Amino acid sequence: MGQKEDCESKGGRVVILAGAGASRDLGYSLSGESLWENKYDQEFRDLMSQVNGKCRGKSPAFELLISTLQKYEDIAELVHSNWILQQHFFGPNYATETRPLLEKSLDEFDDALKKCYQIMAESYGPATLDRESTEYMALPIMLKTLARLNRDRLNIYTTNYDCSYQVLGSHADDLAICSRISNVEADHGQFKEDRWYSIKEELQGRLPEVRVHRLHGCVAWFNDKDINDRPTGITREVHGAGGGGPEEDSLIIKESKLRDMCIKLTAARLLGTNRVFTSAFEEFDDQLKTIKALIVWGYSFSDLEVTRHINEALRIRGDDPFKIYFIDPPKHECAVSEAIFETLKGAPVRMSEHFKPIRIEWTPAQNWRSADADDTKSLTSQLTKIFEEANQ
Repeated sequence: MGQKEDCESKGGRVVILAGAGASRDLGYSLSGESLWENKYDQEFRDLMSQVNGKCRGKSPAFELLISTLQKYEDIAELVHSNWILQQHFFGPNYATETRPLLEKSLDEFDDALKKCYQIMAESYGPATLDRESTEYMALPIMLKTLARLNRDRLNIYTTNYDCSYQVLGSHADDLAICSRISNVEADHGQFKEDRWYSIKEELQGRLPEVRVHRLHGCVAWFNDKDINDRPTGITREVHGAGGGGPEEDSLIIKESKLRDMCIKLTAARLLGTNRVFTSAFEEFDDQLKTIKALIVWGYSFSDLEVTRHINEALRIRGDDPFKIYFIDPPKHECAVSEAIFETLKGAPVRMSEHFKPIRIEWTPAQNWRSADADDTKSLTSQLTKIFEEANQ
């Protein structure tokens, strides 16, 4: 039945915020890559190329493509259902000349969006993980070490949609990786705000544990609708998110459910009303009130909501700020500070004087995916020192 929320023990004084760079180690592509170029039929690729032409130079590319395509569909739907707009833009011949073309476009947009979400599921599902990599095999060991130093509980907040934590949790033998969703048959994979479920059921309640808070949802999570196609407020995880054998590594998703995927695209800045997102941000806010250190791993600070929440926590804490460390080898402190400043201009809010991330000096030997054991050990050593100091 899962572990009930423990208000007395939230873990230690360090929290991790994981972005795309943290999953890149495990074999996931970044959303800025053109994931759609060799997918499906020519008609789909042509439409996506047209949309991409309007978004050139912006990022994240694929997320922005989906958001832009959704806007086009919304505009077409608005005209299709509004007589005043029909007459204003197209005149008396709308019904005979324009309406058939508009309805055809709506079908094309719907089909393209379904294919986009299918690409997301394929690109960030369990099959993409490189389970033979040094990083994949070293990560559970490192997380266990850090959780022990953090009073046996490590909270990871992630903006990633991928299934890396489900796969890690499904195969870990001595580390309970926990989610708000249980995928055992009795719970039917339902999201619960007041419970934590070990992804590997037999590790339920054992310490140390890692609790994964998803700020932007997951490609394996879908929102339920009733028979009238209205949201029920229930979010579930589909079968297969944790992977298995070679034949079990694909998410099982019905085509009719694809557009109900529970993810918040970075390009869509508002949180909306989905409790899956808002509850994760509430938990994030709550922990930012008391932590001593925030480890930011592979996160670009480009998302306004996340960056603003960190900035506001620093503002409220005044002369008692938490330290921020970041792991992102290509970037230096000045570049990160500039990115934070640019993102916060969209709020607009004043950037806290304490919002000064400190770079963790870790550079893999060749690139992210071919780091050798010494590099991983070096990173663990640096993080261990931070965790020890924060939890004294």
